Amino acid sequence: MPLQLVPTAADLGIDVGMIQGQILIGTFLSCILYGAICLEIFRYFRSFRDDSTYYKISVFLIWMFDTAHIVCGMHLSFFYLVKNYGLVQYLLFIPGTYSALLVITNCSGTIAHVNIIMKVWSLSNHNKFHATTLLILVAMKTAMALATSIELATHPSFLRIHEFAWSISAGLSFGICSDVAVAGTLSLFLRKSRSGFPQSRVDPVVNMIIQYVIGCGAASCILVGGTLITYLSMTHNLVHIAIYMQVEKSYALSYLTILNSRTMLRALRGEDSSNPTTKVHLSTLVQRSQNGGDRNSILPRFMDVLVTTNTSVTSDTMRFSRFDMNKDVTPNVSVHSPEKVIEITNDGTAIEGPPN
Repeated sequence: MPLQLVPTAADLGIDVGMIQGQILIGTFLSCILYGAICLEIFRYFRSFRDDSTYYKISVFLIWMFDTAHIVCGMHLSFFYLVKNYGLVQYLLFIPGTYSALLVITNCSGTIAHVNIIMKVWSLSNHNKFHATTLLILVAMKTAMALATSIELATHPSFLRIHEFAWSISAGLSFGICSDVAVAGTLSLFLRKSRSGFPQSRVDPVVNMIIQYVIGCGAASCILVGGTLITYLSMTHNLVHIAIYMQVEKSYALSYLTILNSRTMLRALRGEDSSNPTTKVHLSTLVQRSQNGGDRNSILPRFMDVLVTTNTSVTSDTMRFSRFDMNKDVTPNVSVHSPEKVIEITNDGTAIEGPPN
């Protein structure tokens, strides 16, 4: 009986390394990022035990989808490199787990985007235009992703993927637009929420959160843009799959990073609650007043102060342990306490005297 020779991938002109090898590389990178995501989830539940149930459920869903994403990536590697190793007829076959990857990535991205849009809704004083525009972009991205998943399940072959290239390109394009719009809008309203006071300790924290938002949005946008570029320019390999497998990780890490960045604000509030002393730099206030600045816009939180306990005055700094509404603090002011009167002159000199 004559032997039947089975054609190999090389005989058919198929580069296994540029096709199935890209899925293996994408799975390896996903496993590394999965460890970082688990660490961020651990940090969240350790630092925000009193957080609302809604956010806890959203974080749990992110972890669940991310774990399912890893399982799907491992199954793809097992399908091509173990179960059907050497079988040329399966090299260009698309298993159902590939469609599941698209759905899982879209679910993680939707959770992250919707929660950020809720923050935009709150910071914009419930402005319907901004929230509605962002939701439309996310909905369009979701619709295109679902359409692509259905097409892949209906036509499970890489040879026919060009037939529904429109949905792939449109979904990736809407993904880029939604990432840029969501991150940019949130950064804009966070910037507007700053107090602008020179001695504010909250503004630097808000600036750092803005940097996190921009960085996370840029990472997601770069990955989605890289997927679109490689898909359109490298039509004979699956390099775009290795990049796209990291998009879900970027969505999860972005959402968790923004949530965990609140630890800086909580630490600041904890410092204020543990130390009831507030520090006022009189030299700065005097300089602003002498330069003709608007005192009402500069000193609103430091006006009408009566010091009742634990009063200490230095040449440039005055500390208050409690504030009551009684006396206006100006560059030359007398501060009264039950035991003594302390007069602060323009040059910062403190003069003590008996109570009136």
